[in-house]
Amino acid sequence: MKTTVLRSVMCVAFVIAGFMSTNLNAGNKFYTNEIVKDGVMVSKVIYSYDGTLHQQAKHDFTYNEAGKVTSKEVFKWNEESATWTPSYKIDCTYGNDTITLNYALWNAKDQSYNLSQQKSLYRMDAAQNYIAYQNYKWDASENGWMLTNNVSFDNENTLLTSIM
Repeated sequence: MKTTVLRSVMCVAFVIAGFMSTNLNAGNKFYTNEIVKDGVMVSKVIYSYDGTLHQQAKHDFTYNEAGKVTSKEVFKWNEESATWTPSYKIDCTYGNDTITLNYALWNAKDQSYNLSQQKSLYRMDAAQNYIAYQNYKWDASENGWMLTNNVSFDNENTLLTSIM
């Protein structure tokens, strides 16, 4: 149950991030090539297809000793240089009853990721059922995190409240 719930949350987060990282056009079809090592997906390349395959995005994953995703790094294909250009990174941290996802954009000028600009915090009950999640954005003027979304669920993961 715990693994299924964790995979569901990670899947939703990565699907949303995937949509942010690629330019999805209604007329294009998309295909993926997953690279699996030792039974875990370490990379996924997304291609668009309009009669010819075109590289669009690449997602690289890292895992901890427990087999949980600790980061996802997303790259966009640069046609001019024929190289993968970093786009953003999501770092995952796990607590006893929480999962935190930190989102940072690539800064091409500095050739590094900016400090985390957004984060999502997922809370679970003792049975590892999701009971709430909060989304935050970094507010530089206040030098702190600003809550942008606060959602609660009941025991069947049915939406109870959505604030903001």
